[in-house]
Amino acid sequence: MWVLHAGVCVAFVPLPGIDTGHDPPSNRSTVRTSPARCPEGSTMKSSKRSAEPQGFWAYGYEFDPPIRRDRTGPMEALLEAGHNRALLARGVWEGRLINGDDITHILVVSDGPSQTLEVNHMLEAELRRLQAPFQVTLPVLIAGGGSPGPNSPGLPLKEA
Repeated sequence: MWVLHAGVCVAFVPLPGIDTGHDPPSNRSTVRTSPARCPEGSTMKSSKRSAEPQGFWAYGYEFDPPIRRDRTGPMEALLEAGHNRALLARGVWEGRLINGDDITHILVVSDGPSQTLEVNHMLEAELRRLQAPFQVTLPVLIAGGGSPGPNSPGLPLKEA
């Protein structure tokens, strides 16, 4: 598929095993050329994602009761994988586990407010496997992107 993205003709070529839910899909390698060199007869359309970053967003996973430290290994691996996949897609997604004696949280900072990326689904599946009750805060715009959304004054929770 060829699309016009930020004034450049881009072809998306599937890569196996990588899907972070970004638009354009990050499970694809890109081949770029000028619009004049796009294949004849290809459908040109504008990409949904702008060339400029839309700001940085933060949200958190809160656990009650806290998760024991000896059970957090798989979560840490998933957070690292999410970060690496975002890097491959030239995006931002960083999750940090905060685990004390009486508190467990995961803080996520990303380049968009979406909480439906593959890494989120995998993390939530692991938490359900661990039978760890959790809530997820709504995303909050923390930098850039113009005016903050309606959730920026605080950290309201959405049901997990």
